[in-house]
Amino acid sequence: MTAGAAPPDPAAPTRGRIADEAERILRAHVLEKWFPAAIDPAGGFHQNFAPDWRRLEGGPRSVVFQARMTWTAAAANSEYPGETLFAEANRHGLAFLAARFWDERRGGFFFAAGPDGPGADGAKHAYGQAFAIFAASASPGAGALDLARDAFAWLDHHGRDPRHGGYFEQFSREGEPILRRRGRDEIGEAYGGKSLNAHLHLLEAFSALHRRWPDPRLRARLAELLALLRAAAASGGLATSFRRNFRPRRRPLRALARSLARREAPSLRAGQSYGHNLEAACLMDEAAQALGEDAGADGTARALVDRALEEGWDEANGGFRHLGPPGADARKLWWVQVEALNALLLMHARHGEETSRHRDAFRRAWDFLLVRQLDARHGGLHPVLAPDGRPLDAPKGDGWTDPYHQTRALLNVMRTLRKADAQRPLP
Repeated sequence: MTAGAAPPDPAAPTRGRIADEAERILRAHVLEKWFPAAIDPAGGFHQNFAPDWRRLEGGPRSVVFQARMTWTAAAANSEYPGETLFAEANRHGLAFLAARFWDERRGGFFFAAGPDGPGADGAKHAYGQAFAIFAASASPGAGALDLARDAFAWLDHHGRDPRHGGYFEQFSREGEPILRRRGRDEIGEAYGGKSLNAHLHLLEAFSALHRRWPDPRLRARLAELLALLRAAAASGGLATSFRRNFRPRRRPLRALARSLARREAPSLRAGQSYGHNLEAACLMDEAAQALGEDAGADGTARALVDRALEEGWDEANGGFRHLGPPGADARKLWWVQVEALNALLLMHARHGEETSRHRDAFRRAWDFLLVRQLDARHGGLHPVLAPDGRPLDAPKGDGWTDPYHQTRALLNVMRTLRKADAQRPLP
């Protein structure tokens, strides 16, 4: 200890204790709740669970949910290779994706499928392809890798936009991009545009596939996606919807009207999804590492995290708000809170020597997860909290609520902290 330095705080949680607590939560509140309960002997994974984990009946299954469950099983198997449950669940999920969702005749994954096959329109979506590629890339075996490569080849052939880069998102059964249609697509976006959600998870999927298959064309597409997202985030935030040329769509007039009715100053910036800003910081950093770049060199990831901290953190009640500008949607969603842990710990690792801001924010976010987001009565995480932190009635599982975000974040927290000196507090 240097002269005049304050002694270490014996009550401060060490890296090792936080890592152990993260693993306890992962095991008790995530993996043990979903496996084997969600494994359907008839194929795939059951996706509908009540707040108390009772099984609920449901309609068609989505490729997104099935792929996320398959990836979760693969990630758990990688962390706990001696436990056969996760390896079996991964094989079970991968077989279901290949048999029920992959179009053997035309290629590509259907977005939804029921007991008798895909939906009537046979819709395919880039967002669904992304998660299927991600799950297959994480799964062991040559067959899984072949499936991931075939899906990438199909998407790149049918969906890449040669003029503006990136990918068209909505496709017919035959693989034709749907550029003009009324209404909203399977992930709530207008037809013909491009979304942050799809391109962010294509970035993630391509990074995962590139680690197993460093193909030159795949590498070029990964670099292109990273450059597009960095350019879109140049202002320190990311719009959630774009036109075909990646210019943000204008904020809807009705949203502006709501701001004026609340007597708020209307924001000239695009609306923000703070969870996607936090998630994007990590996935862009990961992609840069996959490409062999200095991941933190351009400052984009830090700017995204810092904006989420400035606008999205609720100083009065704790937790990150769902949407901005401030006041737009102050609910606390489970996936936003766990993505925050990942992003804040990454920023502390990158910039901790110059500022304690991200470390302090990580501690506050960690405490919020423990005190508010965990369901002490039924287990698991409360999917949605009111702005003041009260749990709202929401299913533990449905087509969009699954263990992917919390598994990824808690594994990263565990691994990051255990790489450091586990006996020392976060410096």
